[in-house]
Amino acid sequence: MRQKLSYTTISMLILSSLVLLLVTGCGPRSQPTKEEKMAVREIMEIRKTAIQTRDIELYKQAIFPGYSDLGVDFNGIIADMQEKFDNYEKIEFTYQRSTVDMDMNSARMVGQITYKTPDMERPVYSQERTIFRRVDGKWMISAGIETGLF
Repeated sequence: MRQKLSYTTISMLILSSLVLLLVTGCGPRSQPTKEEKMAVREIMEIRKTAIQTRDIELYKQAIFPGYSDLGVDFNGIIADMQEKFDNYEKIEFTYQRSTVDMDMNSARMVGQITYKTPDMERPVYSQERTIFRRVDGKWMISAGIETGLF
């Protein structure tokens, strides 16, 4: 024999399901705005400017203090770039703009990067999967920078 559920029981089940979805974060996500995507791309522009002007303080502003990737932390990524600044009078850095994938307070950008110095016969190319984190409304690079390329 089959029992019918009351409207109150059905309503409580639906409400409970919605609360569970909200608590676990499995509900529908809002699409990132153009402004949010532009804020992530702006960090890459800051990185580019810092490299091309050899400005380590500006470079630090683009990097998350908790940076961690394959055993390289914030101090390691800064030291790697400072070494390049010390060894080369001019560094050209370019990156191919790619799609920004965002999820609340994290973002990913995959694209071709290029380094070139006057001493190089050919530029150094690499594909980089840059990871960004938003902390207190500010985007920073938290992982994915290729090190030791030149």
